[in-house]
Amino acid sequence: MLLFLLQAAAWAAPAPEGAEGGHGAAAAEHGSHGIPWDMITLQAVNVLLFGALLVWLARGPVQDALKNRALAVSKQLEDSARLKAAAAATNADIEARLLSLDRRVEEMKAEAALEADREARKIEERAQADAARIQETAERTIREESTRARNELRGEAARLAVALARETLKRSVTPDDQDRLAREFLAAVEKETPNG
Repeated sequence: MLLFLLQAAAWAAPAPEGAEGGHGAAAAEHGSHGIPWDMITLQAVNVLLFGALLVWLARGPVQDALKNRALAVSKQLEDSARLKAAAAATNADIEARLLSLDRRVEEMKAEAALEADREARKIEERAQADAARIQETAERTIREESTRARNELRGEAARLAVALARETLKRSVTPDDQDRLAREFLAAVEKETPNG
């Protein structure tokens, strides 16, 4: 391909002054329509030498650039591998924490349910104890009120009996009976009193 380009460049080159048919002196030497192989060869050698010179001059910087690029790519690959490993470890840690969190949530739900059952039992036991206490207090109050009412009735009955007896005695006991009863009472008291 390089030769083809060189050949095209040779054909397109302007002919020197005085050459016939618009071709250079080389065309005049090789005939009017011949290919200037010596020019093409010379230019090919020049291009090859120039390319070799460029390669030789650019060899160090190009090698350094390639080496630096290879090192940069290697470092990027290492960094990517390290970041990937760190991301995988972080992901595994997060997944483990999520599993642990799910387990902890389930444990907390179970604990909450047990605690709710315990509280319900305690509340029921307290309610039963309070109900028993209230019933006992009510029964005691009823007994006390019954006893007090009976005592009041007995007291009232005794007062009524005494009043009735007084009225009966007033109507049936004469003043002589009263004197006799007083004497008998005094005699009984004197007997009961020592050194009377």
